[in-house]
Amino acid sequence: NIYEGNYSEAVSNLSGAKCDFNLGLAQLLNKDFSGAENTFNCVEPKDADTYYLLAVAAARQDNKENTLDYLGQSIKADAAMAQQAALDREFLKFYNDPGFKALVNAQ
Repeated sequence: NIYEGNYSEAVSNLSGAKCDFNLGLAQLLNKDFSGAENTFNCVEPKDADTYYLLAVAAARQDNKENTLDYLGQSIKADAAMAQQAALDREFLKFYNDPGFKALVNAQ
């Protein structure tokens, strides 16, 4: 359902899986940013992609502190995420932020 763009149906189908990466992704795409953040936070183990999507969810909620924290953890897990974040329009509002610049330019 995610691939077909039917995000609400995907959320419904995955609702039994509380700590599932795909559920978090479906919630994020369905604009349930808080729900996505809660789901991604309980996914274990967290990898660079999980932290990156946590950063996206936080950015969409205008939470700079969490955005930079999650993004830093993503980059720590995989340095290539810095280059991705530097070009990702999800983080456009942070492009001039010194903390964001430090994260994406440190690699």
